[in-house]
Amino acid sequence: MKRMRLIAADDAAGLMTGSDRLIRLGLDALLAGVDSPSLPLLAGLTRAEEPEAQGLFHQVLDELGIEVRLPDDPVQRQWALVRCWAGMVVDGVLEPAEGGGRICWAEWWHGWPAVVRPIVDAVVRYEDLATCPDSAERQHEIRELEDRLRNEARALLAVEPWPPV
Repeated sequence: MKRMRLIAADDAAGLMTGSDRLIRLGLDALLAGVDSPSLPLLAGLTRAEEPEAQGLFHQVLDELGIEVRLPDDPVQRQWALVRCWAGMVVDGVLEPAEGGGRICWAEWWHGWPAVVRPIVDAVVRYEDLATCPDSAERQHEIRELEDRLRNEARALLAVEPWPPV
């Protein structure tokens, strides 16, 4: 269900997920005991039926009550995504670096406001570490950055008023 929530948020943000991934997600959910009338239909699609996956996925989301509504206003929309992805980092749906990267992507055109800057800094450092040779020190720093990203996501969720001014 957590992955479905992530894909629903991506879909609402206009980030397309391949039909093959949606079918696999349906199969994984079915095997995990999730129940919805359209889920077996999604999980059982063949390669030739892949074009039906998007519609069935939306039907499954509707049946399960998984809905990500975003405001029409572009600025409000981006902030809603930031909040959604920060929540997913805190909840463990998204790995910290992936969630932080999504937040950076959503906020780049705002010039990364002060409230988002700590996440941007941690993501940049995390990406720098990806180019370094593997070592115990590097692994330790990566774990520290992941903890920092979780904490920054938690702090971002606590910001009032929302969205930040």
